[in-house]
Amino acid sequence: MAHYIINNDSSNAVNPATAFKSDTLRAWLGRKERHYIPIHSRIPLFIRYHTVEGKDGKVKFYDDIYGEDRMLSEKYFANKPID
Repeated sequence: MAHYIINNDSSNAVNPATAFKSDTLRAWLGRKERHYIPIHSRIPLFIRYHTVEGKDGKVKFYDDIYGEDRMLSEKYFANKPID
């Protein structure tokens, strides 16, 4: 995500003279440093939580360690008939 922001919405896009370099970002990540990168537009972010995936042609289920499946099921499927 940081690469996207730096390349598309940060000061790099507006003023290339003050651009962050890819190597700079890699160095920050390598040193586990936090840096503020100003953005110019709001960027929608969607985080998806899945406890199942399709892998090698099979369905693989994982433990729901955060209890989200039950909450989502109750929210979205409450009072819905089961076919």
